[in-house]
Amino acid sequence: MVGEIEELVIKPNIELTENEVEEIHQLVIECFFTGEFAEQGKPPTLEETKMGMMGLDICLMYLMKRDGKIVGMAELYNDLNKPDLKFVLTNKEIGENVCSMGVLKTYRRRRIATRILLKIIEDFGGQMDLVLNVHGQRPNTEKLIRFYKSAGFTLVLGIEDDPEEYYLRWSPLE
Repeated sequence: MVGEIEELVIKPNIELTENEVEEIHQLVIECFFTGEFAEQGKPPTLEETKMGMMGLDICLMYLMKRDGKIVGMAELYNDLNKPDLKFVLTNKEIGENVCSMGVLKTYRRRRIATRILLKIIEDFGGQMDLVLNVHGQRPNTEKLIRFYKSAGFTLVLGIEDDPEEYYLRWSPLE
């Protein structure tokens, strides 16, 4: 929209402000626990979201802000046991490292998720495989798989292997 100031903020989860955690919590509720996703289970409380954000797992948060408000996000995890930053994919031993990508409904269809994903690939795609998971029981599973494939990800597990979980990988070697 005209006049909106857009900013992609990248920061470790342990540096999130309380306001950012609250906005992320609302985004998670809307993207993963309401409407067509209401059957995904009980949504987390704000306290559970805070605990998750400030927990032991360190991740980078990719936050797209419009006029200072978080409207899209993704989390990028690194396997701290693998200092070379490589994620090995063998059979079911998959290290998912791109998680919880979502955009508020009123901001969708503006290429926000695409820009976040392309920035993650730009920042880390030359250093390691990027792996993400799409849950097969969601109404938009096929649409999400097409979206990730359009960014260069390939399906590595799913369909015949496990119709409820799909894993896609972007590799610097491909």
